[in-house]
Amino acid sequence: MAKAHFLPPARSGTPGLRDGEPVRGPAGPGPAAAVTAPSPGNPRLRRAACAAPLCVLAALAAACSAGEKQDEPEARGSVAANPQPAASENTGDEEGARAWRYTSVTDCTKVREENEEMPYVELRCDGPAGYALRISDSDGRNAVAVIDPQGEETPLELSRLGSGGFSSVGQTAEWRGPSAGAFTPDALILRYNLSESPYPEPPVPYLLAIRLQPEPCVVAKIAPGPAQNAVSRRRADDPGACLFD
Repeated sequence: MAKAHFLPPARSGTPGLRDGEPVRGPAGPGPAAAVTAPSPGNPRLRRAACAAPLCVLAALAAACSAGEKQDEPEARGSVAANPQPAASENTGDEEGARAWRYTSVTDCTKVREENEEMPYVELRCDGPAGYALRISDSDGRNAVAVIDPQGEETPLELSRLGSGGFSSVGQTAEWRGPSAGAFTPDALILRYNLSESPYPEPPVPYLLAIRLQPEPCVVAKIAPGPAQNAVSRRRADDPGACLFD
């Protein structure tokens, strides 16, 4: 079947899963280039101070140079820009209890397409251990269903997460499960970009924590923030009740 790539990436500068698909802490996409904000401790400012007339004296110049090395601060105000996965899989976190795999949700098989009244495209994106995702796009709004290894399909009801605005799924799915034995996921994390304000405001890049057992459902919708990735993994690994129970 044909391959399709209809899902748009998240805007650059968004923290999170590649696309901002999940950020690898002990378990996830790793660091990216950072932008450092100027600060009073900027070494360039200290070097400028050493250009004062007294710094011409050899002794004071040496002391100034030594002080500069001692006072050198770590960069502050850094902002990760679109972190990327360091690997497609891992065998466990720092405690060795959880493992994870990454799969693409853009390089998928097109299973249906209609163009009569409104464009509609449906993809099947294979995951690990017999799982798959069915992702559809209709009028700029994405829907997702989880297909389990027995072929049973469960819609995630993503339309209930917003007020009908445009939406798109990120480029990578993070599947999580126990590290012991053959990898069998029991949780999933997806990027879900949701338009909540009129254009030209950008969509909000949420992360969705999704449990796979006993029945797939969204258990948490995590807003952007410094701890977004850590919170999404914590909620996925200890899911609790479905959002729509």
